[in-house]
Amino acid sequence: MVSEERKAKTFKAWELRQLVAQGDQSLQGELDKAEKAIDGRAFRIPVAEMPELNKRIERAAKGAMRIGVMPPMLQEVERGFETNISSSTGMRSSVEIALVILTGGDVSPGHEWKYLGIVHHTGTDKNYVSLLPGVGAGGLENFDTTEPICQHCHTRRRRVKTFLVKSPRGDVRQVGYSCLEDYIGFAPEAAARHAEKLLDLVGLLSESEAKVKSWAKSGSGYDPSATGFFDPEQYLSWVAKEIRESGWTSRSEAWDKGGVSTADQARTHLLGALSGSYTDLPNKDDQRVAGDALFWIQTGLAGWKRLSDYQQVLVALSKEKLIAYKDLPKLAAGYPLWQREMERLSTMGDSKWIGDLKERINIRVRVIKVIVRDSYFGLQHIYYMEDQDGNQLVWYSTASQTMEQGEEYMLRGTVKKHEDSRGVKRTVLTNCRIGEIPA
Repeated sequence: MVSEERKAKTFKAWELRQLVAQGDQSLQGELDKAEKAIDGRAFRIPVAEMPELNKRIERAAKGAMRIGVMPPMLQEVERGFETNISSSTGMRSSVEIALVILTGGDVSPGHEWKYLGIVHHTGTDKNYVSLLPGVGAGGLENFDTTEPICQHCHTRRRRVKTFLVKSPRGDVRQVGYSCLEDYIGFAPEAAARHAEKLLDLVGLLSESEAKVKSWAKSGSGYDPSATGFFDPEQYLSWVAKEIRESGWTSRSEAWDKGGVSTADQARTHLLGALSGSYTDLPNKDDQRVAGDALFWIQTGLAGWKRLSDYQQVLVALSKEKLIAYKDLPKLAAGYPLWQREMERLSTMGDSKWIGDLKERINIRVRVIKVIVRDSYFGLQHIYYMEDQDGNQLVWYSTASQTMEQGEEYMLRGTVKKHEDSRGVKRTVLTNCRIGEIPA
């Protein structure tokens, strides 16, 4: 568990590095202090890339253990989301981002001189200086232009790299490979190799961070289908559009017929709109009903007494602010479920309960639906009915007499209970006798 104080310090260090990278060198001293306070360097990287980065860190850690130095570590401080909005279509997608600290940059523990990093002599008038995590760049500006000369033996030779070391007094020297051991106390090849691994890690983290910046600015640099998260209501508006134009096709139907399911088609078009290549967007009605459907899943469906495993997943997804690309099709099927429920409710009108409990009533009914199933007492018929005022009734019958769907009957029965079925008042009858409609 990372404390709020460490989170704040880490974010401050990250912000300062962005400002220095943009050219504000006056903040370099403040940045050095901030990175010293967190004992490392802060990055904001995609969570999806952390497993691969951790593998690289494990390999570097093994090398560190072999030479007896502090292994590098990647500490996750906080997670959040970076969102991109298409300038042409207004579509949104998000990438999960982790604020992390790379620590463990000391490759010369217990020695007076500290290894700072490498000066890459490019053959131009500008060197490239790469520093270990946690090493501040303050006071090292002059090494951007130094010649490839060892300041220890003063030997002039052709070098592509020299190494920076720092004394306890703060003196910094640029030394050659063969003189490095005089400063850090062990084989230079081991130290150099380990330092290269650490600097590779800094480079990889910097590349990951650059991808996030590019993606947040222009939408490029990341494949949303691999790492993206999406607004559930926005996705459902695409589902609504597909159903309005082509009807609903489940994945099993698409598989049987060789087509594309509604869920996958909506997802493909959403990605196209994010890139600006698909501009036939959902209309206002699609957006409105998508919002209604999502709200019903969150509240109406969530209130049902019995939910299937899928329905439980659907309710959980609907309450997420952002949904991973792979999980979008699970949400799509909630839209036709909402449609069917709205159609069911619209046909039931303003139903009221009939009679008092245990009261024997005579009533004219029309059979709406009949379900037949096996029960402990034999074959059971479940009759869903309505009276002439649109009030809903149900009778669970094992009697030999049967009623037909769509037909009207006179029914004499006892009011067993009054139930509320998904917001519809329904009267449950028992011990019924079927009669004919009088001429």
